[in-house]
Amino acid sequence: METIGKDRAYVEGIKKLHELISRKYSNGGWLPPGRQMCKKFGISHLTYRKALQRLTQEGATVSFPRKGHYVNPVHLRTRKIGMVIRDGEEFPFIDGASMIFAAAEYLEQENFLIQQIQASPINTLFRKTLSHAGCGLLWFYPSDSVWPVIEKIHNGINKGVLSGDENLQGGNKNIPVLVVDLFDPLNPDGMNRDGVPCVRMDLHHLGAERANFLLERGHKNIAYIGNYWFAEYTGFTKILKDSGVLFSPASCINDISEITVKLPKMISSKKITAIVSEGSEVRLDKVFQVLSAIPEDKQPELLLRYNRSLKPLYQKYPNVKPAMAGRTDIAKIGKAAGKLLAGHLNNGTPLSSISVPAFSITQTREEGEEE
Repeated sequence: METIGKDRAYVEGIKKLHELISRKYSNGGWLPPGRQMCKKFGISHLTYRKALQRLTQEGATVSFPRKGHYVNPVHLRTRKIGMVIRDGEEFPFIDGASMIFAAAEYLEQENFLIQQIQASPINTLFRKTLSHAGCGLLWFYPSDSVWPVIEKIHNGINKGVLSGDENLQGGNKNIPVLVVDLFDPLNPDGMNRDGVPCVRMDLHHLGAERANFLLERGHKNIAYIGNYWFAEYTGFTKILKDSGVLFSPASCINDISEITVKLPKMISSKKITAIVSEGSEVRLDKVFQVLSAIPEDKQPELLLRYNRSLKPLYQKYPNVKPAMAGRTDIAKIGKAAGKLLAGHLNNGTPLSSISVPAFSITQTREEGEEE
């Protein structure tokens, strides 16, 4: 309990120093003597000194022996963005690297530094951000399990967010949080995430690109390997139906274990001319397996989303005719997130949820093999 109390006092000292500097030292200046500041903040000299050391490390203040601490003007201070990936704990690899790097690159151009924040338990993440002098949080593809923590940070409710810090008051108005995700706020098994500003892939744009592509190529009998809910939610279903294409849950196969049994029957009985297939490597392998058993001139056209498994699949099933693959440029999503957060911190532009059109159908089998 003593350690928690000391740590709380340290974080509280950093927080109050940041607020004071932000409020009164835009043009720089000398801080009052340490004894006066300790009394003002209600903390010990040792705690105050530790907090000052942190601010000096972050470039907010400069220490002059026997003279005191000088606060740098705003334009000379280091501004840091805390970057959180997934659940904020250690993980074996960085997924979606181009999206993360694009966000970091844009923020760097706006003179922000990036501080990766990891915390275990996750309830201590807000405190970690404060201790690193973060002025904003960029949180990439969090799971539902950490969403309550994100909501509390966004709403400035510290109680219950900071483990052991129930007495740390005042909200987090200087630490806005922006979520970056590839998914929409609503899904059949998850929670509504509309309450927190989020940058996402525009799934309605994805649905329209796919549907219009197939219609332009004259396809009327289409099989969908994936969840009908997703096809409907993205607008894919509506565009097809509005154009007179018969498309229903019976046109979909979502269970991977049923693909090799149902898809051949569907192709034969419904005279399928095009197949749209979602994601995973296992799902695509099953689809390629089915198509490899059909003469090339009778195979339905295959429209899928590009992923790292395509090259080995083309090698494994050389008789599957060239597929058209849609590619998601996730770097666009990362750059949009960096731009939005930088605009908020630099100019006070309100944070809001945005969807980024990042999907295009540009890739053939031959192009995929060159990558």
